[in-house]
Parts: sequence; C-alpha cells; structure tokens
Amino acid sequence: MIRRPLFAAVALVLGTTVVGGAGGDVDAARDRLIAALLGDTPLQADLEALSDRIGGRATGSEANRRAVDWAESRLREAGVGVKREAFTVPVGWLERSARAEVKGEGVRLAPPIVAMPYSAGTPADGASGTLLDGGRGGEADFARLGTNASAAFVLIAQDELADVDGLFREYTETAAIEQRARAAKVAGLVYMSSRAPGILYRHNVAIGPANTSPMVVMERNAATKLQRLLAAGTALMITLRLDVAAPHAAQSENVIGRFAAANGLTRSSYSARTWTPGISEAARSTTARTSRC
Repeated sequence: MIRRPLFAAVALVLGTTVVGGAGGDVDAARDRLIAALLGDTPLQADLEALSDRIGGRATGSEANRRAVDWAESRLREAGVGVKREAFTVPVGWLERSARAEVKGEGVRLAPPIVAMPYSAGTPADGASGTLLDGGRGGEADFARLGTNASAAFVLIAQDELADVDGLFREYTETAAIEQRARAAKVAGLVYMSSRAPGILYRHNVAIGPANTSPMVVMERNAATKLQRLLAAGTALMITLRLDVAAPHAAQSENVIGRFAAANGLTRSSYSARTWTPGISEAARSTTARTSRC
C-alpha cells in the first residue's frame, strides 16, 4: 500500500492549506480532505508522469518547460483557476549530456553517470586521468593518497541512503570531501550513488558556481565494481565527457491554482523549480534506464 507516503507527498508537492469556519465546519472540511487523500488518487500517476515521461527538469531546461505546461494542464483538467508566476534563478546550471568511460587491463566500461549541479564541463574529447580509490573521502583517505591524488579522479564510496538523516549527513560529508579534494588538487570527484542500484540523482556541488572541477555521481553497482577492481590492484583510467551550460541566469514559472471550497479557500501550487542555488534535490531519481533524458 502507498497511502501513507502519498499523503505525505501531497503536503510536500502541493503545499495545500485550508482556511474554513469554526467548529464543526472545520472538522467536516478536514475529514473530507483526509478521505479524499486516503482514497483513490491520481497522485501516483502524476508522479510517474513527472519522473518517467518528463524526467530531470533543471530550471530553464526544455524538460522544465514541459513540466510547467503539464502542471497547468492537470490543474485545468481539475477545474481549477490557473495562473503562472515567472521567476529567475540568478545562477542556473544545465547538463546537456554526461558520459564516462573506464579502461584498464582487460577492463572497458561505460558506467552511467550524471554531472552534479555546478560541476565544471569538459572539452569535447573529454577529460582523462587516473582513477583512484578515495575510500570515503575522509582526512585519512586523502592522506593515504598523498601526492598521487593531484590531477587524478578520485572515487568516493557512500552508504546506501536509508533515511532523511542520511540524506542530510551526505550533504554535510560531501562538502567536507570537496574541501579536501580541492586541497589535494584532484582533477575531479566521482561519487558512488547513495541510492539503490540503477538509480541516479543529483545534489549541488557544495561551493556552487565557484566550483571549477568535474564532479559526477556514478550508478552504485558500476562504482562498486570499480572499487573492487582498484582494491585488487587494477590500474584504471577514466574519461569524463560532460557537456554543461556555463552558469547563467535561468528563467522559469511557478503554476498556481486557486479554487473556492465550500468552507473556505484552498490554494495549491506546483513549483516548476527543481533546484535553486543552495538547495539540493534529486533531479533524476528514477532508474538509469528511464531517466537518461
């Protein structure tokens, strides 16, 4: 059953508030709303449409524009009055494509990756270097790598995400890892995906637009395989080809729906923003098979 997660998702996605009268009227309105949320709902189908058909939708991208059109259409189908509100993200970022190739003795792989928001791009023929096992990216790990880390790409292992606490711990830990990587003058960072195998996602490079290095997230099984090869002593070279738009002002729109309820006013909104500077998100949280768009 998916009722409880869907109920929570409604609060996050729609940001709905109900203002009504006093006493029994408020209770009745609340009960009707809860019954509607716990009954049959199109929410799962809507989430699938956003994730599987539209996919990752960075602010100002073509997918973002399709998401805005979709949201307006869905609200109008529900008989809701709709308007759009334009906004600008002062320093946006957009990946056009991201590919990786790893080679070694008897090894040639093309692991699925995504560039992290505010990752630097690479030349068209890619950026290549030695791939090193950076453990979990702690101080001891970079001390172990020593000067070998300079101009190398460093693979960072992460636990599989289990809860929200783990998510925020990941944000904090990656910020510290990136500081150590800059001090070591690495060529770039390759994070093992902290999501289940087959899933890619994004969150911002900690220092945002000031970053000058390629940084990517690699599908978990592929990264684990590379980690095993490195632990066995196999020398590996990685080439990243990241086509990204330079940081730029990005425009998009919020879609706002308003409708009068019997006992008050409900205001629902769909925010077309999938990330903004300083806010992390999982822009590509469907499987690698469906999300590479």
